[in-house]
Amino acid sequence: MNNKVTAEFLDDRYLEEFRGNPRWKIKQIQDRALNDLGIKITYSKAWLARSRAKLIIYGSSSEQYSKVWDYGKALLKWNPGSECNVVVDDINQIERPIFMRMFVCLAALRDGFISGCRPVIGVDGCHLKGAYPGQILVAVGKDGNNAIFPIAWATAEIENKDSWCWFLESLLKALCVYDQGDGLTFMSDRQKGLIEAFADVAPKAELRFYVRHIWSNFKLKFHGATFKELFWAAARASTLFEFEVAMESINFLDEEAYQWLSNIDPQHWSRHSFSTNCKSNLLLNNMCETFNAVIRDARDKPILTQMEWLRRYMMKRSNDKWEAAKSWEGLLTPFVNKVFNGLEKYAMTCEVTASRDEIYEVKYKDDQDDPELYVHPHYYRVTYLAAYENPIQPMSGPKNWEKVKLRQPLPPMLKVQPGRPKAKKRKLEPGEVTSAAPEGKKPKVKKQCKNCGGFGHFAKTCKAEAAPEQPNPPATNPKGGGPQMQTPWLKEQRKKSEEKAARQAALKLPQYQPPTTAQAESSNAAPATAVSSQPATRTEPLPTQLVTRSNRSLSQPTRVPTTTPPKVKIQTRSKLHVMTSKKDKDLNQL
Repeated sequence: MNNKVTAEFLDDRYLEEFRGNPRWKIKQIQDRALNDLGIKITYSKAWLARSRAKLIIYGSSSEQYSKVWDYGKALLKWNPGSECNVVVDDINQIERPIFMRMFVCLAALRDGFISGCRPVIGVDGCHLKGAYPGQILVAVGKDGNNAIFPIAWATAEIENKDSWCWFLESLLKALCVYDQGDGLTFMSDRQKGLIEAFADVAPKAELRFYVRHIWSNFKLKFHGATFKELFWAAARASTLFEFEVAMESINFLDEEAYQWLSNIDPQHWSRHSFSTNCKSNLLLNNMCETFNAVIRDARDKPILTQMEWLRRYMMKRSNDKWEAAKSWEGLLTPFVNKVFNGLEKYAMTCEVTASRDEIYEVKYKDDQDDPELYVHPHYYRVTYLAAYENPIQPMSGPKNWEKVKLRQPLPPMLKVQPGRPKAKKRKLEPGEVTSAAPEGKKPKVKKQCKNCGGFGHFAKTCKAEAAPEQPNPPATNPKGGGPQMQTPWLKEQRKKSEEKAARQAALKLPQYQPPTTAQAESSNAAPATAVSSQPATRTEPLPTQLVTRSNRSLSQPTRVPTTTPPKVKIQTRSKLHVMTSKKDKDLNQL
């Protein structure tokens, strides 16, 4: 540690590093200082150095809110026809007003959406990460090459019904749609306040939900791979018959699951009832999440720096798309050509006959025709160029902005939620965009409760009832160790070993027990040569003579029991042997 290495020294030394890498992490700053200076700095000093560098590069967050009026007027000056709305709490009060919301829709993006995109709009929101918390609300469409097309964005204090109503009203006004959203199709998740906002602001617009969000709520109550396969089979169904088959299968498994899905209108999540405006629900599923991941670098910046980052990004992106489309050849966009690579041989032999409105009859024919004639004009190269034809004009710096004679607003009020802040981040659902995990880092082990068996908490904080005790499963390997291999050869060998062990167990004789005095006298009085072939009627075990290997020489005497056991029949694999004692042999010789 060195007290002379201050945060001012670090931000001055690594200012260009902070400028070129906005995502520079605290741990990386500590490692860089240790390698360059040989000094280990604390976490707080590295964090303070990064904060000072951001202040030098981007300016003060609180001071930028006082210039929102100037920025809005400069934006309308350099991009005529654009829409920029700034909302404060009360501009006529004695105290200075407090900033609440700001909406931006550039004229080039609005005209491009109307001219070259389908009337399908996805709306979503994401959190700000700067000094003043809030939400970024975005509206995104799809161009003719099946890529995202940003339309408008806004910064609001919170995501609720009031803010969504304001955002939708500003969006419809910017798009010159005054008939309560008639002709548009909105796609969104089922967040609180958003559905009510659609019902109030755009009741005539068609509404669709993201299938991923419906599945996230569905799987919380109904688990298992079978439910997952049937759910997505119903969502991907292109005909009414396929949809009904998948739903009946779900009803066969669980009637409650069937009723849960039946309460949601199928047109919101199944493709079989979609109109021409919304035939690609699955393709539009993650477009807002993708855009939120793109603007991640802007979410931790001050308000005006954030707006300028978004404007410059849209300006560069529009120019790149325009320059790339100049080299395209043919009638259609590359996305459609890629689809035709696998379907052209089938589409060329089809004949399409219109019935009424959006209903067609398709049949094969012998003569070949050009399938490009049956593609919707939204996928034409000319339509794609119309979407990016109008450029986004550059703007001058803050020093050249015209001053607006309005009371400068203050930064938004900080609302601290009650309770201890959450230390964990929200768990991402499958399909959400996330940053890649660091290389060489082991995946985290899920925390499992010993009380209920669930994941994500411990038994100390568990509120559920204890799960019933389950009997211990039998060991997979009776000899211990790891599980046995189940190859055919090993199974056969184990089977042979078990049969051999069973035969050996069946051949084992009872252990020798010395007879009583009465039994010994009766055995001595009986003739030794009388060996009955009938089974013995006595129940006591038969004595035997145990023969074992020994290192003792033949000359050494052996221990012979005082009472000579009678002869016993012993059956082996080959033949019947009769073991007799020495006394019996002498009697036989006589």
